[in-house]
Amino acid sequence: MGKTATQRRVYVSIGLGLCVGLLALAYIHFTRPVTLTLAVGPSGFEDSAFAASLARALASSGSRVRISVHPTAGPTQARELLKDRKVQLAIIRNEGQIPSNVRAVAILHSDPVAIVAPKAAKIDNLRELANKTIGLIGPPSANADLMAAFRQHYRGKFQAVEIPPGPGQVAAALNAKQVDAVLFLAPTTRATVVSEGWAVVRRATGKSLDLVPIDDAEAFAASFPAYEEAEIPAGQLAGAPPVPAAAVDSLQVSTYLVADQSVKDDLVAELTRFLFENRHKLVADAPVASLMKVASTDKDAVIPAHTASASYFDGEEETFMERYIDWLWIGPMLAGGVFSALVGLWRFVGFSKGSADADLLERVPAVIDAIRAASSLEELDAIRTGIDAAVGRLSLDTVEGKLEDSNVNAVTGVVAYLDRLLSEKRLSLEARDRALEVSRHL
Repeated sequence: MGKTATQRRVYVSIGLGLCVGLLALAYIHFTRPVTLTLAVGPSGFEDSAFAASLARALASSGSRVRISVHPTAGPTQARELLKDRKVQLAIIRNEGQIPSNVRAVAILHSDPVAIVAPKAAKIDNLRELANKTIGLIGPPSANADLMAAFRQHYRGKFQAVEIPPGPGQVAAALNAKQVDAVLFLAPTTRATVVSEGWAVVRRATGKSLDLVPIDDAEAFAASFPAYEEAEIPAGQLAGAPPVPAAAVDSLQVSTYLVADQSVKDDLVAELTRFLFENRHKLVADAPVASLMKVASTDKDAVIPAHTASASYFDGEEETFMERYIDWLWIGPMLAGGVFSALVGLWRFVGFSKGSADADLLERVPAVIDAIRAASSLEELDAIRTGIDAAVGRLSLDTVEGKLEDSNVNAVTGVVAYLDRLLSEKRLSLEARDRALEVSRHL
């Protein structure tokens, strides 16, 4: 094989090794799980339980999408983290200044606003609390946007103080008259827990409690599209006597799972599909998952739906063929190019005898030298025999379609040139032989 052939094999082996390595890296890159960070909080609330349940379900299912939970103080902080692109996902409310990069994946739950006051205070509607103090129960700053909307709509001061969640703290604030009423979102999936908590508050204060209606909820929702009209049914907070005694008009606040609009469509599509097709896997650990709804795909939605989520909701999700149609066209061409390159390498390294045209063309310089150096007609005949054999193989390749037109033209020209050299050399040798014959007879 020789030193050059050995070097060729080494080079080709290194090249093939690099190609295989690059293909392996590409496969790992496109199939490895992608982890998205989800901001949610605070711990101990339903949204955090939902996020933890979702993270476990995705990991156990082998999904390409994985979730890393980033604990926060509440939805306000989660919104800011997503705005600053420090996380890719967040659980937030659909109120306040929604950052321009936020896109909806799903509506997790919608909860009515409950405002509770002592019945003896005779507060008949929210407007009467305009110049009083309201205690806010919930994550830090979670209800700040709602209170700002109250102040703007009712043109009142609406003093607000945050109260740590817990029946004891709420009862203490009411007994000390630090607050005239308390406000919180009433989660429908925890009605029993809320009812028990308010029963404790009622016993601790010795006061009858009742819900304060928002009797102009329709007008309020028209001015602030983030909120919707809602109704709190009788007995939502306590059972004996029921609180409220009758259904009360109120507002509703929705909590969303949102994503940065820069998150790739295929990842959001897989996450959205998993959420709605595997809801039953989440409900056991996070009952709030049973309330999940599709996000609005309307162009004027408070939080626009992510493109991939909207496609799933509208039944327009791309099929495998639609998603990879370009590659189905390009793939065969690339495969053909790779195959041709491999054949070239195979021949380059010396594992193939090559075609007749390559054999003949590679030997042309040596044949020309041999013709010019020939000293007898017998040597010319031997060279002629070799050329005839190469031309015979060339003819067979042409018939079988193995030879390109450009190569046929090149070989034809070479054969004609060699024929001329042979003829000239033969004439030269014959003239030499005649001269020698004449000289012998003199």
